[in-house]
Amino acid sequence: MKLDILIVDDETSARRAGYKAFFEEVCKRLQGVDITPHFVEVPEMLAPMLGARTYAFALIDAVLTDNWGEDFSINWAVKQITSSSIYFAIVSKQWDAANTMQIDECLQLLECKAFMKWGEVENLDIYPIAQLGKALSERHGIDNGFPSTDDSSIFIVQLSDPQFGGFNKDNVKLETARIAEAILGCTISSPHFLAISGDITEHGTEQQFSDAEVWVHELCKRIGFPDKFPSRRIFLTPGNHDVTMQLVAAGRVSLSKGVDDTPKFGLSDSLIHSSLPDLALHYYRQFASKLSNHLMVGKDSWTETQFRHLGLVFYGVSTVQPDPFMWPKRRVDPKIVAEVWDNLNLETDQCEPLLRIGIGHHCPLSASGDKSIENDDAMGMLFNSANARTGLFLYGHVHQGEVKYQSDSFRLVTSQASTATKPAGSRPEDSLRGFTILEICRKSRKIDGLKAHIFEWNNNKITKNASKMKVFKLHHDGMFLEPPPT
Repeated sequence: MKLDILIVDDETSARRAGYKAFFEEVCKRLQGVDITPHFVEVPEMLAPMLGARTYAFALIDAVLTDNWGEDFSINWAVKQITSSSIYFAIVSKQWDAANTMQIDECLQLLECKAFMKWGEVENLDIYPIAQLGKALSERHGIDNGFPSTDDSSIFIVQLSDPQFGGFNKDNVKLETARIAEAILGCTISSPHFLAISGDITEHGTEQQFSDAEVWVHELCKRIGFPDKFPSRRIFLTPGNHDVTMQLVAAGRVSLSKGVDDTPKFGLSDSLIHSSLPDLALHYYRQFASKLSNHLMVGKDSWTETQFRHLGLVFYGVSTVQPDPFMWPKRRVDPKIVAEVWDNLNLETDQCEPLLRIGIGHHCPLSASGDKSIENDDAMGMLFNSANARTGLFLYGHVHQGEVKYQSDSFRLVTSQASTATKPAGSRPEDSLRGFTILEICRKSRKIDGLKAHIFEWNNNKITKNASKMKVFKLHHDGMFLEPPPT
């Protein structure tokens, strides 16, 4: 991410080198960030510079009147900068009783995020570096602790369809340890993101979600990720098995008096309690709120833009709609999709290319049988829009690992993860249990491509299937290029 920072200082010529060295140290702390300073040489430059570009932050000298004159106080500068919705920090070498009141007024403003001593800035002390790093992280959604060097890959572990309650749990702990070993063998260190694309449980019960939560904590502990919950690095979407069907049906339950005033229950052919079917994902929502933390769109969809400084934006779309008269529908809500699109329609000039990654339970494209959503046309704006096109979409449901390049009227890579837990009778013929690791390749701090690694259980061992590995190059428009034929 490139950040333009405005410097308002009447001693620019003497301090320019010091500011530049200071920003270099801040960039080392905020990996993946480049800071470009813009110096206001004379007071008359401030207004046109504010009109010429958008600044990520500003540093303002506490005393501007020594060289610029009495008309150009710190209050004069702060008024113009805050009118442009720019957060700022005050930098001061010295002050006296004449401007103490002005500085105090500025410190009370919400836009004022730090007060730094010039001597500490010039000496590259850790305090002002940490202060500016914290302010930029909070303002621009930068994960300050994200482990990444200029050319290091970013790893996403994709799990799907564990369906707790639908298999024998006796070997879960041992198999979790083996999964963790396979993950660390591929990613070397702890992976950066964990995505679970639905069907976390078999029947959507509270106990099944509790068992799944223990499993996620155990896996995260073994792979060293993360140390705090809920986490912005965990991505979840509900599947059709996560719907509590008893709560869906409750909307049709009638109640009357029976013999001896005992309650008599019936199941109506019409919906009696319209609010109850919405509770069908209550236990999933509890589970998700404990593990992940994102900007929610509706109750079960979300967007995550905190990692855009790395060239990554994520979103999750619920492809499940509870229905009191049948199994859950495989549909997305067009209004929710439109809201997600609005959140993804970001300015990208500071981080090109920007890869948008979507997560759902069902395939978002038309497919045979029950493999995909029923209203795939509703997802069109997320795949065809010039301003918010998805480059990679993760899903599950079919219990089979496969990565494909889709090139109809768009260019999209889809990653369908298998189930890591369900036995053979619950999977397509000749398919194996497993999971997928998506390696986002980077070069000079920019996303360069994608490698998809599919891991499968075979003879009680979990190994990477080299024949299923896929490699893609990323175009500057944020979409992948079709790989050459092999």
